[in-house]
Amino acid sequence: MDNVVYPVNREVLYQCTIEHNNKLLDTDLRYVRMIIQGTTKPFSSFDPTYNQTVVKYEYLDHSKKQITRERTGLVENKINIWLHPPRQTDLHVLQLSAFPYIKLNAIKNWKWKLVGTYGSYESVELTHHYKKNEERIYDSNLGQLKCILVDAITKSRIGKTTAEFLYNDELGFVKMKFSTIEDTTITLEMIKE
Repeated sequence: MDNVVYPVNREVLYQCTIEHNNKLLDTDLRYVRMIIQGTTKPFSSFDPTYNQTVVKYEYLDHSKKQITRERTGLVENKINIWLHPPRQTDLHVLQLSAFPYIKLNAIKNWKWKLVGTYGSYESVELTHHYKKNEERIYDSNLGQLKCILVDAITKSRIGKTTAEFLYNDELGFVKMKFSTIEDTTITLEMIKE
């Protein structure tokens, strides 16, 4: 738990959009706040080998009133950073998509296997293929940012999904775009509070 990019007590606000057939869906969920809590509790109480940094996601409506929340984890070290995406309310389906993940070394392509469950899909073996691209400038709500694009493809017995993650060395994942198994596109974009 090196936590240089995601230090304890850091808060990040993402604007959330969900599209189906290129039409924006009208949902209560508009924002997701990520708070780095830092300790391994409460998870280490159940699993003493748990070594992820605890992240709290708050799911917010258009007036930034909390709808629900969850706790999950992230891993940050000198080799890589990966985090569990938000997976509550309208975002449950992200359990079957690639997780935001970047190798901080020279490795450009890698894969990772995980078993996921969502709705009627139980114990689905997911193979995530990642490709790290060259650095690019990203025009964001936070200004122009130097980012690395990581493309991901997830294959399983139920189909294929794709994801794009824009990673900035100081801010972390500033944009996460998921094309899901339900033919929706979910975008989480970091914005100013």
